[in-house]
Amino acid sequence: PQMAVPLHAAALAMFEKTLGAEHAQVASNLVNLGNALCDQKKHSEAVPVYLRALAIDEKTLGENHPEVAMDLSNLGIAYRALGRPDIGRPLFERAHKIMLGALGPDDPKTKAVAQNMNQGP
Repeated sequence: PQMAVPLHAAALAMFEKTLGAEHAQVASNLVNLGNALCDQKKHSEAVPVYLRALAIDEKTLGENHPEVAMDLSNLGIAYRALGRPDIGRPLFERAHKIMLGALGPDDPKTKAVAQNMNQGP
């Protein structure tokens, strides 16, 4: 786990150089980096990484895409871990609304977002 952050950061740099800073693969790598940071309890470092992934995905995929919902859910988890459920809850709610519209209530990803939304602080 200790090597995950530097490895994801190196992969991110490669994708940015070859594909451009706003490519969907860059957003995916940003999410991986954010997840690795969260795994190491570095939630405050993960927030700007997740925000950048969200911005790329909203621009390239549209505001109501399931990947955008997953970005929002990741942000919600990070904010909740930082003791900011006031910021996290609206992110979960928006993510859940997107998932319901895009995938329906029975999809596993929709259920995962609902579970994240309903967890306590």
